[in-house]
Amino acid sequence: MIVDTETFQTMQDALKLFKLFAQSEAEIAKGKVIRQKDLFDTLERELDAL
Repeated sequence: MIVDTETFQTMQDALKLFKLFAQSEAEIAKGKVIRQKDLFDTLERELDAL
C-alpha cells in the first residue's frame, strides 16, 4: 500500500497517541498517579520560584 506523506504523518501521530494511552494506563495500573490539586500546587510553586 502506498500513502501520501500527509496520510502517513496522520497515521504516525495516531500511533504515538495510542502509545501514550497505553503508557498512561500502565502507570495507572501500577498506582503511579498524582492528585490534580497536588500537581497544580507543585506547578504553581515552581512558577513562583522563577
